[in-house]
Amino acid sequence: PINNIVDITNYVMLEFGQPLHAFDLDKLNSKKILVRRAEEGEKIKTIDDIERALKPSNLVIADENRPIAIAGVMGGFDTEVDENTTTVLLESANFNGKSVRLTAKELNLRTEASSRFEKGIDSNLCETAANRVCQLVEEIGAGTVVGGNIDVYKSLKKEKEIILKTEYVNRLLGIDLEPREMANYLERLELKTSLNGDKINVLIPSFRLDLKEEVDLIEEIGRLYGFHNIEPKPLVGVLTRGGKSYESIIEGKTNTILQGLGLNQVMTYSFISPRVYDKLNLKENNELRNYIKILNPLGEDYSVMRTTLIPNMLGLLSRNYNYGVEECFFYEIGNIFIPKELPVKELPLEKKILSVGMYGDIDFYTIKEVVENLFRKLGIMNIEFLPKEDDPIFHPYRTAEILYENEAIGIIGEIHIDIMENFEIEKKSYIGEIDFDKIVEITNLEKSYKPLPKYPSIARDIALVVNRDIMIGQLEKAIWENGGGLIEEVKLFDIYEGDQVGEGKKSVAFGIRYRSYERTLKDKEINEIQENIVKELEKSLGAQLRS
Repeated sequence: PINNIVDITNYVMLEFGQPLHAFDLDKLNSKKILVRRAEEGEKIKTIDDIERALKPSNLVIADENRPIAIAGVMGGFDTEVDENTTTVLLESANFNGKSVRLTAKELNLRTEASSRFEKGIDSNLCETAANRVCQLVEEIGAGTVVGGNIDVYKSLKKEKEIILKTEYVNRLLGIDLEPREMANYLERLELKTSLNGDKINVLIPSFRLDLKEEVDLIEEIGRLYGFHNIEPKPLVGVLTRGGKSYESIIEGKTNTILQGLGLNQVMTYSFISPRVYDKLNLKENNELRNYIKILNPLGEDYSVMRTTLIPNMLGLLSRNYNYGVEECFFYEIGNIFIPKELPVKELPLEKKILSVGMYGDIDFYTIKEVVENLFRKLGIMNIEFLPKEDDPIFHPYRTAEILYENEAIGIIGEIHIDIMENFEIEKKSYIGEIDFDKIVEITNLEKSYKPLPKYPSIARDIALVVNRDIMIGQLEKAIWENGGGLIEEVKLFDIYEGDQVGEGKKSVAFGIRYRSYERTLKDKEINEIQENIVKELEKSLGAQLRS
């Protein structure tokens, strides 16, 4: 025992589960209390005679000048009830459990009161517990209760209604109870029920903080019915076979192919700095600048959602180059975020993009070969590479747009010298960016097989002089289209530019293999096809047969 008043508040706490605290009213400045956050540098001497430093995150009860209790944890030494106390102020409150827990943890002060607030207390219990203290004070003659109280609890917490479906109860528990039996179980727990067909309307009293959803009521029914009384039953359901989605399969194959070609996979952040768009020399009205700003960014370097993977790849190439790495071959499959409108009113469009970046002892045809190999191994045919001169990020004469059935799906090329300077890269760097969602759409994983040829092939070489701006793909396409259906393979094996072919010209040489699966080909018909190919190349592309 401490004294009658304190013993009564402790007794009621054990009886009702509601912590209370009694202050000596004569020790309070201005005869009133308020609840507030502690101020920086404030201290309080608690009833265990220990001075404790408070933080602004701590909730305290204070008079006009100082904290007099740590809310929900412990009262203050200077205002405690003692043998000289003649007037008592009784405080009964409900504090936020999380706030009390954090305060108790910070102060390393766990008490009977804090442990109860942490677990949650019925907010309607404050007045009931205070009245009980007053009743006991008068019953034992410890004091006289002054009429009236100050209550800042504006509205009592109302009973919550949960609708319980009886069919769901029986199905979930695996039993067969009548609705009336279920209602009887719940009424034993002081829950008010009313039957409504195959449903039960249940009113949850404020002191049952644990009953929030229908399954909570089902658990109570099961507990009272006895879980040991429920007969075991076999599981009911449909077995499904696990597996990867089609997109995941294509992504996995892409990883395997690119890694087999010597590239290393990288992963970068989806958040970037808006300054990278300036480093890419993009105009203010460029569509890539239509990015989404983050409301609470980690910093300026991660403040917008990327609309392209190119700056991420350039950043990696730059970092490795400046670390002294002589050659790099990277790829990334990541998302870009395209807003449907600005300011943002709905979720942006997320597109998956394949980005490829490299530098070293390579040229434009290295990255082109990587992309061609990827398409070929994924069964994607009819890909064209056309010159693209108007992209500010790339070199105007060493860049190609990738087309599938006349639809642009990506771009590859050498990075513009100005961009490389902005990213502090001194070696020629090459980057490609391709719509990976489109790759998934057009991939063809079906393999067709044909028997080994019975008839021999005939090989022919053809060397042409063409204008420098004529693309190899244009020449190959013309050769295939005029091969009479007998061409098995067209392979470029030489490109030459120099004085011998003239200014603005280049020499290209192809190896062509002819074969029929039905008969043996004759030199005469192959010679005629060769002549037709040369005539068409001369007519459509201005090519000349090199002597």
